[in-house]
Amino acid sequence: MMSTKRIDTHFHILLPSFLEAVRAAGNDPAGWIVTEWSPQDAIAAMDKMGITKTLLSFTSPGPGVSGPGAEGKKLCRSLNEETLAIVKQYPDRFGWYASLPNWHDVEGTIEEVKWALNEATDGFIIMSNYDDMLLGDPKFEPIWAALNEVGAVVFIHPTETNIKPKYIASSVPQPLIDYPLATTRTAIDLVLTKTLAKNPDVKLILSHAGGALPFLADRVLSLVGLFGMSADDAKRDMQRFWLDVALSTSRSQLQVLLDFTTPDKLLFGTDWPYVKIDNALRLIKQLDDYLSNHPSSAELSQAIYHDNAAKLFGWTTLEVERPADAIDPSSVS
Repeated sequence: MMSTKRIDTHFHILLPSFLEAVRAAGNDPAGWIVTEWSPQDAIAAMDKMGITKTLLSFTSPGPGVSGPGAEGKKLCRSLNEETLAIVKQYPDRFGWYASLPNWHDVEGTIEEVKWALNEATDGFIIMSNYDDMLLGDPKFEPIWAALNEVGAVVFIHPTETNIKPKYIASSVPQPLIDYPLATTRTAIDLVLTKTLAKNPDVKLILSHAGGALPFLADRVLSLVGLFGMSADDAKRDMQRFWLDVALSTSRSQLQVLLDFTTPDKLLFGTDWPYVKIDNALRLIKQLDDYLSNHPSSAELSQAIYHDNAAKLFGWTTLEVERPADAIDPSSVS
C-alpha cells in the first residue's frame, strides 16, 4: 500500500432534490445517467478504497440545470444547505465544495460565495462553461474578483459542451470524451484572457488531469505572443493549476503530468459514484503500481494521496485512520 490516509478531492454527492431537478430537465443534457446516493453508501465506498476524507461536490450540470434565474438560485442554496448538514454530521469524513448558481446571474453568484464562506466551505465547484461562455469571459470578471479577494479554492468541473454532432457514434455520453476537452478549452481560455494573471490568489483545480492541457501546453505556448503574453508568463499561469488524477492513472498520463507540472500540484480523486467501486479500485491499483516504481516513490505517493490536498485545504491533521477491514486495492486484479 502506498498510503493509508487518502484524501479524495473529486467525489460526488447526489441528493433527491438534485436528482429531481435533473430529471425535470430531461436528465443530464450531456447524456450521462444519474445514480442514487447516501452518506452511508459513500462512507462504505470510502472505506473500501482506503479514503480517509473526501470533498463532496455536485457534478454537472449542477444547480444551473434549473437555469440562471430564481429557481436556479433556490436550488443552489438548497443543495448547499443539505450538503452542509451532511458534513456537520460526519465532519471527520467529509469536506465540501459549495455549489454556485449559473454564472450568468453574476450578483446571485457573488451572493452565494459570501453565504458559503460564512458557512466555512472548503472551496467552490464551478462548471467549465455556462451556456456558451467560457470562464474567462469579461462578464464573469466580478465573480473572479470576489473569489480572488478571499483566496478561494475553486474546483472546475466539465459540463455539457454545445458542439455538433453532440454525441460521438450517435450515443457516447459527453463525459467520456468531450468533458476533458471542455476542461482544456476553459483552462486555456483562463490563461489567454489573463484571468489567472488578474486573480493571483485564486487556487484552481482542474478535473481529470487537466484534460488535454498537459499534452497541448507547448502548442499553446507557441502562439501566446498574439495575446500579449510571453511564453514564460503563460507557462507560469498554466502551472498554477492543481490537477486531480480521477480517471487518469495510466503510466502515460502520469508521466505527462509530471513533465507538465510539479508534484505538489497533483491531487487524488476517484469521481465516485460515477466511477463504480470495482473500476475505482482498479485505477487506484494502477496508480499504486506507478508510484511504487517511481524513483521518489514514498514522497510522491504521500504528496498525491494526502499532503497536497491537506495543505491546499488547510487540514493539518486527519484523525480518521483507514479501517482495518478495508479492501487493499493492491489485491484487486
